Amino acid sequence: MLNPAATVSHASANDHSCVLLIEGLAGRLLLTGDIAMDTEPVVSAALGSGPRPVLQVPHHGSASSSSADFIAAVKPAFAVVSAGWRNRFGHPRPEVMARYAAAGVMVFNTAVDGAVQIEFPADAPTYVAARWRLLERRYWRE
Repeated sequence: MLNPAATVSHASANDHSCVLLIEGLAGRLLLTGDIAMDTEPVVSAALGSGPRPVLQVPHHGSASSSSADFIAAVKPAFAVVSAGWRNRFGHPRPEVMARYAAAGVMVFNTAVDGAVQIEFPADAPTYVAARWRLLERRYWRE
């Protein structure tokens, strides 16, 4: 558990999100919750060394998250945005996606891709095994 940290006691409720680093022999996954840029340095400092993690994009890709410094510090293998189709907040924000693109990070978006299935094989790099919207179009009607 990388957050909440004692140093963010003054932060907003979103910055008190539970941030988990899940590690195993086959790779790492960083689940960031709804943290914003103010808390990103705390999380990146606590991340430590190891293989490049798969990153769940903070706060669904809101404009208040995913600073260029955070992306550079985490160095994600790739990232996944958890967002709803045509959501009222416009997540992920175009300027956030531009920061990931500028850093050369491939981003998958559940609003477009549906469920993103990630495999962490022990003998190969982590990869996206399936994007369910491509496999099961309009799955909610069946």
